[in-house]
Amino acid sequence: MLFLFWGAFFVEHSAEWFMRSDGRFPPTWVAVQHGFHFLMLVGLAAMLKWDKVGAAILIASTCAFFGFLGLRGFPWIALLNLIPLLCFGLFWWAQPVSNRATG
Repeated sequence: MLFLFWGAFFVEHSAEWFMRSDGRFPPTWVAVQHGFHFLMLVGLAAMLKWDKVGAAILIASTCAFFGFLGLRGFPWIALLNLIPLLCFGLFWWAQPVSNRATG
């Protein structure tokens, strides 16, 4: 669900910035921020197969994306990306110790 949520924003912003009728390319900061947004989607998708790798990508890209926004105060919408991380954390914690070392 988060992939669809953030994916809808990604598609909308792609159309807004990269498919302009005047043919102008967006400023560099928009392209960089859009790249971090794409990496958030990569992290969410990667978690379906590789939970730890996807979680690492999601954490790094979420911090970079929302840190790059430069919003005043904490962007509370970023906490949405904690939902799968909390679920994975509970799953990893519930695993027997012998399975934690082997992954």
